[in-house]
Amino acid sequence: MTRVWDELMYVITTIICPTPWTAVGSLKLIGEERVSVGQGVPAQWQMMLALPELATTDTSSLRIVSSGAARIPPEMVDAMRDRFNSPVVVRYTSTEACVSTGTSLDDPDEVICNTVGTPGSGVEMELRLDEGRGRGVAMTDSGDTEVGTVCLRSRAVMRGYWQEPELTADAIDENGWLLTGDLGFLDARGDLHLAGRSTEMYIRGGYNVYPIEVENHLGQHELVDRVAVTGTAAPVLGEIGVAFVVPADAANPPTLEELRAWCNERLASYKAPDALVLLNELPLTAMSKIDKRSLAPAAVEAQKKWQR
Repeated sequence: MTRVWDELMYVITTIICPTPWTAVGSLKLIGEERVSVGQGVPAQWQMMLALPELATTDTSSLRIVSSGAARIPPEMVDAMRDRFNSPVVVRYTSTEACVSTGTSLDDPDEVICNTVGTPGSGVEMELRLDEGRGRGVAMTDSGDTEVGTVCLRSRAVMRGYWQEPELTADAIDENGWLLTGDLGFLDARGDLHLAGRSTEMYIRGGYNVYPIEVENHLGQHELVDRVAVTGTAAPVLGEIGVAFVVPADAANPPTLEELRAWCNERLASYKAPDALVLLNELPLTAMSKIDKRSLAPAAVEAQKKWQR
């Protein structure tokens, strides 16, 4: 938001922030206000795509539909292109640094669905390795890639947290670099792949596991509609992974064995989830992101039933 008011000051564009956000209200605004760029997270786009009102709403003003905050599956990209007749892009944004990276209008689905693109104009980015929980190895198609903390520097980076000098000092170094707390790695093209938050990574039997990587693969299983993976403390291994799954068909949910076999074919064996919790819906925050904190108690209960 630190950049939004700067844009408004120069009358570059009109920005509409519906409060509170609803799928029906946002779709109505697109039609009535002739919105040219729509932005949201996958959960929001999914809710809008499911609306019967979409068939009768004029969305022809849209020139770009943008998503972020979570992986967007290929089938959703196809649906967004088809229903909105517009290219789809993915952005990496934060309150502290606004829009930092993004995919291009002509990027293939492989890039749109698996990366957050490259830094925008005026944005510097580097990945820093340390000896803490922010360092590890992620498996990619081209081999092992070291994961680091994403650091950003640009005009859009905040000056600091209001009246919180200690938090500001932890977040921004002496050279103006913002330490985002997000983990990521770069591929051969230079696109940034996010590996989750440093606080979300868990260590299973001495190996670092990044939940977003496991989620990306589980989300491609035909029996899985939505998924969230979180780590929880466990005897012997230290921590284990718990998969929270909304089945694609409630009458035919996936089993833990099926999901582990799916992961074992695509990832190192220690990354496969150790426990499974089936849900009707994943809890969301006010920003329509998956609320993993609220899943923690259920993860603890799932661990109690886990047998190595």
